[in-house]
Amino acid sequence: MASDGGSAADAGADVDGGLDAGVRRWDWSLRVKPTDGGVWLDLPFADDAVECDPASALELSTPVPLADFRLRLFDWRDAVVVSDEAVNVDDAGTRWLVEPTRPLAPGRSYSVRLEAQRGADVLDALGHAWPDWELALRVRGEVEPEPKPARRRRR
Repeated sequence: MASDGGSAADAGADVDGGLDAGVRRWDWSLRVKPTDGGVWLDLPFADDAVECDPASALELSTPVPLADFRLRLFDWRDAVVVSDEAVNVDDAGTRWLVEPTRPLAPGRSYSVRLEAQRGADVLDALGHAWPDWELALRVRGEVEPEPKPARRRRR
């Protein structure tokens, strides 16, 4: 964060972790709420991948206040996960809270994808372009078989 009290977006290299050949790099933090109702857990991750226990909610945050963006959670079938979501963007950054209608399933893989909502690029509050981003999320445990579709009754 800039020492002059400016916003996170004004902090330049402090916000984006530095520039790598002119491309901004993301700095995200992740917290998950276990299905047992325990306390929120901070999950460190590298290489845009993380493994967690079954979770009933997750929260991603970055010190970058985003303007044109969309964050979505996808399941192992590449379908959007039905969930309640809340996004908070202010000078301190962007925070996304997602609570799937059903907890993340053991043994399954999910992905969180960040992409532009309206334009071609993800934009921060100052209009700087950022690359699309994806986080691979693997839930520990054994895969539980999916319920079979109900059979239709013949008349």
